[in-house]
Amino acid sequence: MGSEHIESLKIENFRGFEALAIDNLSDVNVFGGANGVGKSSILEALFHLADRLNPLTLFRSYQWRRIPLGPSENLDALKLSFHDRNIKRPIFISAQSREGKRLAVEFIFGHQVISSNVTQTVPQGELTKGVSETAFATTGEGISIKATRGNRLEYHAMMQVSAAGGVVNVVKNEAVPVPQSVIVTSSLSPSESGIAERYSSIVRKGKTEELDRFLRLVHPEIRGFQLLTLGGQMVLHANIASEGVNWVPLPLLGEGAVGLASAILAIAESSGGSVMLDELDASVHHSAQKAMWILLLEASIKFDVQLFATTHSESSLEALCDAVVDQKAQHRVAYHRIRRSKEGVHDSASYSGAELIHTLRQQWEVR
Repeated sequence: MGSEHIESLKIENFRGFEALAIDNLSDVNVFGGANGVGKSSILEALFHLADRLNPLTLFRSYQWRRIPLGPSENLDALKLSFHDRNIKRPIFISAQSREGKRLAVEFIFGHQVISSNVTQTVPQGELTKGVSETAFATTGEGISIKATRGNRLEYHAMMQVSAAGGVVNVVKNEAVPVPQSVIVTSSLSPSESGIAERYSSIVRKGKTEELDRFLRLVHPEIRGFQLLTLGGQMVLHANIASEGVNWVPLPLLGEGAVGLASAILAIAESSGGSVMLDELDASVHHSAQKAMWILLLEASIKFDVQLFATTHSESSLEALCDAVVDQKAQHRVAYHRIRRSKEGVHDSASYSGAELIHTLRQQWEVR
């Protein structure tokens, strides 16, 4: 498996979590629990850890959730990433890799001293757009980002937020290349989820044969794929003709097909890395969920990707168990139930594939 595939995760002072530890992570991990317990935030924490060399990573959540930000809101957006807006305590996300390496990223809020030789690029749009208010001036506040591998600091950057976005000063960068990580959410449109770009990238690498085999399983009538221009943009089309050609834009095949295709493309492009799927099963009919899990299991093994997914559906968990039995993959799957007490304290209970199957057959509640 990939060198940075992880077996445990710790989250401190992030979003709804004051502290959370999750152990016994496997190749394919599914997070469950009540609505609002923080399942999506776990995926975000995993992504921020993988994206730890990017000083803008905390802003990515707003893009996934389609939350617009104005210049005066940038600073508050950072504060909202901290648990109960407690900016006096750092966000700390760490994991133990299967190779025994400790990976961590720390976000510290406060006044950031940016060296005077840092330049700021102003895009043309800032020069030409019409505005009716004064610019929001930076207060000097922002975040410091420190990424460590083992006991060694490999990356340190400071960022001040301002009307133009932010000013970043990279203090130290001795980081080794990080495996690719992708988060796939149902809120992103096909163009935003990068379907065409990922398919194009894989075509250029000459690795479409195995990918197309997986993609054809997304929909029973698909015979092949091709990138075609539609409205001035490249859109992935599927041929659904039993004989001849009938190219149909992928979005016309439904949300389930788009979600699964996006997931498979993300997995294929992230070999050795990780992919996070936020409630992908919500767009897939319950009758097709076993096939969905089989497809995801096979693709994650083929492309050596550690998979993290969220669900709150009992039928999806039952379909997962059926897929695990069908594929004899009990040792590759783990289910993690996230719980929150009345006092707001979080913990997790982890089940191996075999334990999850046994628990559901006994009709015990695990969601």
